[in-house]
Amino acid sequence: MEQTATHHPAKVPCPCNGPGRPLGLSTGRRFTVTMRGFGETPFLLVTIDLNLKRIEFETSAVFVHDNFPDTYAYVSFKTADGIELYSYDFIGTQEVAVTNYVFPLSESGGDVLYFHHAEHNTRCVVKNETTGTALTASRNTQITIGTDGIDVAPAMGRLGSVPTFSGNEFRVFVENCWRYDDVMHFDINLITGTIIVRTLAGMPCEQNANIIAYYYEVRDKNGHEVLTGSARPNTSQVPGSVQLPFPEGSTLYMDGTTVFPNLLNLDSDVVSRLSQKFTLKAVPRGLLLV
Repeated sequence: MEQTATHHPAKVPCPCNGPGRPLGLSTGRRFTVTMRGFGETPFLLVTIDLNLKRIEFETSAVFVHDNFPDTYAYVSFKTADGIELYSYDFIGTQEVAVTNYVFPLSESGGDVLYFHHAEHNTRCVVKNETTGTALTASRNTQITIGTDGIDVAPAMGRLGSVPTFSGNEFRVFVENCWRYDDVMHFDINLITGTIIVRTLAGMPCEQNANIIAYYYEVRDKNGHEVLTGSARPNTSQVPGSVQLPFPEGSTLYMDGTTVFPNLLNLDSDVVSRLSQKFTLKAVPRGLLLV
């Protein structure tokens, strides 16, 4: 994975009525998806390169569209095996971070790019760069990447599951029983589909009762247990961290008997208090409290 904070996609003219070629197969070696917002300013450029066998996502530091306080656009990329490697929820009133992500494509094809755009007719262009032909995009579009081109088709809306907390990056921070220090951090990045579990130095509480101060589980999208952990109230913790995959469908469960969990939305800087027992699920555009 590559990252840079310097490149801005070039601003190109936007067609008045959107692209006109029908959905379906398009043969070529290089394709782009350009998403624009307010003032026709591009905020995302996706490049599919079949010669280099890679897909690239470039975002620009712009506010997407002030008239859309919720999701204006959404993009998700999955491998042929159904593993989500990238997703981004573009909130209209929030500034996009400058990023550059590159992922390899499957040798035999079958990778899938899904995207949603609220103004797809005029501000979302799928283009065959080999032939110079613009292709039609639906409000919800699915592109299946083959070995000789792409197949563009309308998609069932994946935005029906409304997240409890909308955004791309979150931190669950767990305070000790005195509420003046953190004992655990769970950093969730829905763009890269990862979670970093951090155990912090300190003691959850000074109670001597034979109870568990907190217990947590990280499970994958199939419900399989990936990581568990717990702590006693009167036991000093050993600091440590581990990074795990956390794609769409993964869950974080916690039962905190003597601690207080909170959720920080790193996109909006809003803190929400969670119950001492909770489950958060990664869904399109955010986290769902289940």
